[in-house]
Amino acid sequence: MSRAVRWVIDTAGSVTGTRFRLVMASSATATALIIGSTLASGGDTGLASQLRQALAALGGSSPSTPAAAVPAATSSTPTASKGGGSLGPVSPIPVTGPSAPTSSPEKTPKTKTPKAGRVKHVFVIALDSPGFDSAFGAQPQMPYLANTLRPQGELLSNYKLLTDAGLPNYIGMVGGQAPNALTSGNCTTYAEFPASAQPDKNGNVGGNGCVYPAQTINLADQLFSARFNWGAYMEDMGKPEPVVQGETAPASPPQTCVHPDSGAADQTTDFRRADPSTSYGGSGYAARHNPFVYFHSLLDLGSCSQRDVPLDRLGGALQSGTPNFSFISPNLCNAGEPTECDAGVQDPGPAQADKFLSDWVPKILASPAYQQDGVLIITFGEAIPGVGGAPVGTLLLSKFLTPGSTNGGAFTPYSIFRTVEDLFGLQRIAAGARTGTTSFASDLLGSQKKKQKKK
Repeated sequence: MSRAVRWVIDTAGSVTGTRFRLVMASSATATALIIGSTLASGGDTGLASQLRQALAALGGSSPSTPAAAVPAATSSTPTASKGGGSLGPVSPIPVTGPSAPTSSPEKTPKTKTPKAGRVKHVFVIALDSPGFDSAFGAQPQMPYLANTLRPQGELLSNYKLLTDAGLPNYIGMVGGQAPNALTSGNCTTYAEFPASAQPDKNGNVGGNGCVYPAQTINLADQLFSARFNWGAYMEDMGKPEPVVQGETAPASPPQTCVHPDSGAADQTTDFRRADPSTSYGGSGYAARHNPFVYFHSLLDLGSCSQRDVPLDRLGGALQSGTPNFSFISPNLCNAGEPTECDAGVQDPGPAQADKFLSDWVPKILASPAYQQDGVLIITFGEAIPGVGGAPVGTLLLSKFLTPGSTNGGAFTPYSIFRTVEDLFGLQRIAAGARTGTTSFASDLLGSQKKKQKKK
């Protein structure tokens, strides 16, 4: 039996209710088995029953109740993805061990399957903020954003960052976790949380650390367990360094889910000073702008290595197989950090970030996924010195919004986290479940949201 499944079994005996659902979602292996058994049996059969079926499929069994047999899937079995790209058909799950008794079948409560509203594709582009006026003011340093895109969408005029440092905002957007001393310093060392740091009943993790334990759930875990798919697209990740004449070419760098070794220094915090001997130093990729590499739930079971990929793969995904949730992060220069550009860049800083938008936003807006049921969130995950807690703004583009509108609500990176949960009907956890976290999902769901409230 695999180490991941043993962990699920060991954990299952110590948690119940909401906590158990969160723990189960952190194991991609267990989640896939539960989803498969649910689809094959034609409906939700209860969490306890699904776990027994999953364990039986792996040669395990419940100590108190025999595992129920799972009917084989037919050719009409649905795929494991809702909308966008398919994760492929769900294979039948063979069941070993004794069959369930037929005389008195156990009745288990049905679990609610999350369902998306009218928005089924979310794109997020995260940049560095030059300040609200520089981004959206009368004389902007980002004219494409302010003058071309702003009239087409809804401006969140009071959107603020959690901190000026980047990593807490990125983790807040996809993990809903609060800043700690290490993340507020951008985790210059890829430090693990202590073993005592475990999520509470809502999924919040206290203490100090960078790489969250496997039981910590994030948006990627939630989406996958709900049969939606996700993708992260990181510019320059895995890009090989130029070879100086007379030197030996370095080994091929990893191409996906690039991060430092556990406990090692992060050489990507500032690529102008990065160690050129590393496989990623100097490329412009920054781990602190890739929040998915800070969660063991994604690292340990392969989800990160499969779905956290270089930006150049986004073009193909936009044409076919677009994930339900796409997170896009430019390199440090194209994010708008003026000190992080090579000497050949003509106008570094906000203008370079604006150019990145002018290159990629038209491709996203032209994609079938966006045009059918998408929203593009152009936000900021870090602030250049001097912004100091003032609003930085965020722009939403979607056919479901009023062009040129403004929403003055008090929004933060936590709001993006909670909004995505709301759009896809996911359970609210971590910051999404905290009092004071505001969602802008109602603007996107519109009359559909009002009808749901009346029922």
